[in-house]
Amino acid sequence: LLNILKHYLLTFPDIVLYIAGLQHYLLDIATHMCYVNNHQFTLTYPDFPKSTNDLLMGCFTKNVTICEWLWCAGIPIWLLHSPQFILQNINIVNVVSITCPDHI
Repeated sequence: LLNILKHYLLTFPDIVLYIAGLQHYLLDIATHMCYVNNHQFTLTYPDFPKSTNDLLMGCFTKNVTICEWLWCAGIPIWLLHSPQFILQNINIVNVVSITCPDHI
């Protein structure tokens, strides 16, 4: 069997890399389809009632405009900003401080 495999151009590590690439593209496609089905409509029509998906971890951003867009789409957001620079019309649920782990 090893003598037969030596004559082929694809080896087992090559096949593993191709399958990993395929899985990467399939996850990208599934994520994009989920976004289009669940969130793009609410971004196009902001007056339409939105529902927030509590299963999503959310998105980290420093841009207030992107924060407002994601909020209108019903996507949870983590806005990384100093409190003195946050606009008055932004709905803040909870303020947390960023900490670094000591045990790493």
